[in-house]
Amino acid sequence: MPPFYDYFQSQPSWSASAGIYTPGKIIYLTGEYITSASKETGLSRDCQFNLIEELNFFKPNSIWEQLFFHCHYRLCNENQTLQADEFNLWPEVNFLENNAPLLFYVFIFLSALGKIKKFYTAHGIPHDVLTHTLEDLQIWIDYSYQQTGKYCLLNIGRNWLFNHFTGLIFALGRLQFNYSAYPYDYHVFRNTEGKYLVLSPDNALIRKDGQFDGVMGIYNPAFTAQYGEQDDFYFGNPVTKDGIILSERVYLKKTKWVKIVQKGDTVLTFHIPASGPMDFAECGRSFARACNFFSRYFPDKPFNTFSSESWLFDNQWQKLLPSASNISRLSRELYLTPLPNADDKQLRERVFGSRNAEILTACSKSSLQKTIVSHVTQGGHFRSGGALYFKETFSWGNPPYCALPISVLSCVKREWRDSR
Repeated sequence: MPPFYDYFQSQPSWSASAGIYTPGKIIYLTGEYITSASKETGLSRDCQFNLIEELNFFKPNSIWEQLFFHCHYRLCNENQTLQADEFNLWPEVNFLENNAPLLFYVFIFLSALGKIKKFYTAHGIPHDVLTHTLEDLQIWIDYSYQQTGKYCLLNIGRNWLFNHFTGLIFALGRLQFNYSAYPYDYHVFRNTEGKYLVLSPDNALIRKDGQFDGVMGIYNPAFTAQYGEQDDFYFGNPVTKDGIILSERVYLKKTKWVKIVQKGDTVLTFHIPASGPMDFAECGRSFARACNFFSRYFPDKPFNTFSSESWLFDNQWQKLLPSASNISRLSRELYLTPLPNADDKQLRERVFGSRNAEILTACSKSSLQKTIVSHVTQGGHFRSGGALYFKETFSWGNPPYCALPISVLSCVKREWRDSR
């Protein structure tokens, strides 16, 4: 018996799904359906072959068929919406198991095609957006294969794909987008001239290099950043657009500066899937498309800011890579923000294949890998970073904060002195 059978059987919804379960009558567990659904989601022939082979696990009234029907029932039940928090608790199929369908959750996702297609139709979203969005399924199967040597779906990919099959994320060209609550303590402002400025979290220990103290195990605090608000102004330590928190405090007059984002506010998070080169122009087209897409199809969910975090947003890339490289150009286009507790695990995984890869001994073939090894050899470190982009003054290639911090910071300090 699968080790997580007890988990699902103990859930309150198990009796409801068991009450309508009919052994051997599940259309989603037929070769015809799997072949059709695999083509719709762009799965490879090898993946289709493995899915067909694993149909043998789902014999009528078997444990695996019961488990499949229950999971399908929870994911596709329109009367009781499954939340991500519950879904993420579902047990993982152990890829070391020999007597288990390692692609179990792929079967579950494919069975949800009908529901997600109805969602797109109800919102009037073009079918090509759905097709492009669901291509991520193959990407995460490939990732799982690279990590395990088996056709399976690891939890990291399974949990992420919940967004794709429930209408929470959309692939628009090179980038993917989804609504989320801004998770950091930064304070984002826009002035009457359309310029942007970010102020640091309050009471944060900052190193001399403008990063949070303790990042990558380096403890050497130089100052404590502060943030506050008075009747007429905001004050705090500014963050340059290149992701450096400055020690000098600034004051922003409320008559000229408006706070547009703080922790908990709705933002549009963007993601860069591992589907090929990160072309700078294509990224710009994705942002432009997202501005129109979400305003048109989700007018009841306004936003003004894009947000993300990634190993790509380490501000050191601007010095380590050629200015014409896509990574360097993208980091200069976005408003970078340091991250507390940032590390280099995502970089190790994406560039060297494993979060535990030893950079100094890793095989370095590409120019990017060689650049990373050289930097670390000289005592350097890498860290993930945050990034912001703004909808209201969209101008790809000419961001409205490019003059920060010098001209604007001197201006805001003078404004405050003149107002006293």
